Amino acid sequence: MPSSTSRTILNVCLLLLVAFVSASAFFLPSSRVLSTGSNHALHKHVASRRPLPSYAASEEGVKDTELIGPTAPPAPAVVEKAEEDMTEEEKAMKAKMDKIKELKAKEVFQTQDTGDYECQVCGWQYKEEKGFGPYPAGTAFAALPADFKCPNCKAGKPAFKSMTKTIAGFSDNSKYGFGGNNLTSEQKGGLIFGGLFFFFVLFLSGYLLE
Repeated sequence: MPSSTSRTILNVCLLLLVAFVSASAFFLPSSRVLSTGSNHALHKHVASRRPLPSYAASEEGVKDTELIGPTAPPAPAVVEKAEEDMTEEEKAMKAKMDKIKELKAKEVFQTQDTGDYECQVCGWQYKEEKGFGPYPAGTAFAALPADFKCPNCKAGKPAFKSMTKTIAGFSDNSKYGFGGNNLTSEQKGGLIFGGLFFFFVLFLSGYLLE
């Protein structure tokens, strides 16, 4: 009896083992297909989340697609009329405008060199009428040696700039008169007040003669 029971249990175990092996053999291809399908779906999902490659747009593409905003219409071209097509009023207006432009071009004040030079680095000034150090008064800046340096900041000679003064008068008027148009405002003021003082003294001298 025990031996028959053991034999029955062994047979049942063998049957279960065979059934398990058969089931494994039957379901193994399906699992492989399922695994392959899952992998394909996974790759597809990853590919959908992968950023698209960026391609640099060509200049033509940028020009065609770039929109900054509503573009303004082009300004109408200014076409000047020919003189023969102008009316008398337009010709008179054109002549007046040309005269104004000519006068404005002549409104350029005269400038005169003082002979003094200023260092553009520190502002030190070399005055020709005073000279400096071993250079006596009246020595022009151009006559100084090439290795001359500013005594204040040691800048070279090219760092100096000529100092000019503005003359109260337009350069176009400098050729008229007796040279008075070439005088500075200080010189003109000195002549005016000097002349007034001279005539005042001359007027008083008439009383002294009596």
